[in-house]
Amino acid sequence: MKEKLVMFVYGDITSDARVQRSAEALSSLYDVTVISTQFHKSLPNFKFNNKLVGNGFSTCSYIRCLYEAIRYAKSIKPYIIYGHDFYSAPFLDYFLRKNNRKFKAVYDAHELIIPEPEYPLKGKAKLINRFESYAIKNADLVLCAKKERGEVMVDHYGLSVEPAEIKNISQLSVNPDSLNAETKFALDAFLKKPGLTVVYAGAVMKQRRIGEIARAVVNHPDK
Repeated sequence: MKEKLVMFVYGDITSDARVQRSAEALSSLYDVTVISTQFHKSLPNFKFNNKLVGNGFSTCSYIRCLYEAIRYAKSIKPYIIYGHDFYSAPFLDYFLRKNNRKFKAVYDAHELIIPEPEYPLKGKAKLINRFESYAIKNADLVLCAKKERGEVMVDHYGLSVEPAEIKNISQLSVNPDSLNAETKFALDAFLKKPGLTVVYAGAVMKQRRIGEIARAVVNHPDK
């Protein structure tokens, strides 16, 4: 019988190739369950299990998701507890603070979120960053998307071991509902436009500094 591995990601894994790839890869060795907030039923059957928790993305919904995820993880007593991304840090932190823990902890830092003088973290993000700091310093294995990010994490958090690099290679399973004729036409037209083409795949948030990307494109000589 395979040992149990539970992952938690606060989001929809339908569009998260990193979560899908890690869960699929590890399912050959472990009985994997991914706890998430959404999962599109039209996607192919995966080798891992999916547990849905909470509903929505408000602060109250987030706390509810954490509560349900922690309760579920405690009930199955996994050999490995795996946190995906920034918002999973409080989930992993809860288990890391247990005395005489009998599990292995993995934290996958999808992004590098470090407070800067010009971009200080505020409110919920500032609080979660404290949980993330503890998770990064105490997990048995820390992963990052780029070697350069790992080097920054070593300096910022004072790590004795550099995080392991797992690159982002987005190869998502296709949702047939999203590939209608109109979408294909718009995509083809966009990619055939002359000049510089920039494709941004991520959350549309001020913290992502999307405005800086847009200004750089506008001022680029090949626009």
